[in-house]
Amino acid sequence: MKRMAWVALVVAALTAVGPAFADDIQDAMDRAEVLNLLLQVQVSPAQAQRMVAPVQRIQQMVQASQRAEQDRLNRLGVLLQQARTQGLAGKALSPEMQAALDAHEQQRAAARLELVRSVAEQMRLIEGMLTPEQNALLDWTPPGALTAEESLEERTRLQQVALGRIQDAARLLDRIKYLDPFNFVVARVPIVNDYLALHFLPGSAEFQQAFAITINYSDQVRMLTDEQWQAQGLDIGAALIEELGLMPTLDPGPAPGTIAWERLYQILTNPQAVAAVQSIAR
Repeated sequence: MKRMAWVALVVAALTAVGPAFADDIQDAMDRAEVLNLLLQVQVSPAQAQRMVAPVQRIQQMVQASQRAEQDRLNRLGVLLQQARTQGLAGKALSPEMQAALDAHEQQRAAARLELVRSVAEQMRLIEGMLTPEQNALLDWTPPGALTAEESLEERTRLQQVALGRIQDAARLLDRIKYLDPFNFVVARVPIVNDYLALHFLPGSAEFQQAFAITINYSDQVRMLTDEQWQAQGLDIGAALIEELGLMPTLDPGPAPGTIAWERLYQILTNPQAVAAVQSIAR
């Protein structure tokens, strides 16, 4: 509630003082956001000096991308106005108009991806300028979509690993499902323990949590009819692997307690990033 009140106060202040002064306030807020990151990571003046060049290149890339997008919109201006008019009139777009709009969206998406990939290259340079201790606070792993071409072989390998784990989980649940009543109570415990020991340290908190999850799944599978189990077996195996945290992925998300790549991208493409870095470099 306090944050919402603060934001409302800022918005009201920006509205009251007029656009020019409001821009100055926004610039100051943007610069403070970048400075907060630099101070949090304890970037030294020497490191900041080296960071100036890649941050400047990032800004140039962003500005060039914005100009190119504006050029595309200018070329599409008449068509957009026609589409708006037809939409307001409740008329369907012509195939030619729809194709042109679709082509624009494809170009826009491709340009966006190219920008993000180019910025990611500069981000890797900045990562190399920081110490291991500083980088431990930051997650420099880009989204898998950015490395799709380079990681096709790795994605294929991970898909095979995932399928193998899903099949193993389904076989485990299948084996337990068809135990006789006595062994379902007694024998499934060592069966589950042997399976989980392949992925977790026995006796650890993670192992105990995984054990409880797997036992719960085996209880649910036991209640299914044979027809239900045959139809849903692999899906249930996949759900178990997902809940156990064993599903391999190229997009694991940020490590706990770190600043995510997407957040770093947002900060480094901030229009005040260069000024903020230069203020540390002095």
